[in-house]
Amino acid sequence: GVIVYEQAGRIHRLDPATRKHERLRLGVATDLVETRPRFAREPAKQVRSMDLSPNGHRAVLDVRGEIVTVPAKSKKGDARYVTRSPGVHERSPAWSPDGRSLAYFSDASGEYALVVRPADEGASPTTHALKGAGYYERLSWAPDSKRLAFTDNSRTLYVYDLTQKRQLRVGSEPVY
Repeated sequence: GVIVYEQAGRIHRLDPATRKHERLRLGVATDLVETRPRFAREPAKQVRSMDLSPNGHRAVLDVRGEIVTVPAKSKKGDARYVTRSPGVHERSPAWSPDGRSLAYFSDASGEYALVVRPADEGASPTTHALKGAGYYERLSWAPDSKRLAFTDNSRTLYVYDLTQKRQLRVGSEPVY
């Protein structure tokens, strides 16, 4: 005696006799085993990207969405977490040529943004909102450590000027 329909990605129910409709709220129960907290074995096999410090003494890694620095030689120090943010995906770290800063992308706000922080442990980061097609990658510092280049999901190349806090579009792939 009712009609159920989809509109704009939502499910609705219509009672033809009264001409009243209501949006139905549906939930799907699932185990989602892969989203449960768990001990991650062999983090070295889960490194997604990395960069070396200018002097080569440490490397910065993206390990399972966290940014970590490690010594080049195991007896020269410990691994240091730059980020400790469960539920946030940080990736594509890059060390500035002057060795003072680390940059990476973070989706802490719900959208990927550029994060720049001093390489010193415990220093506060600066987040820069980005304009583009999302999913930014190929982060690379300019030799003067004042600008960063990167691409977005539409294969557009950008340069972000840290002194002016301005994003410049350089060009894009015409076919993509």
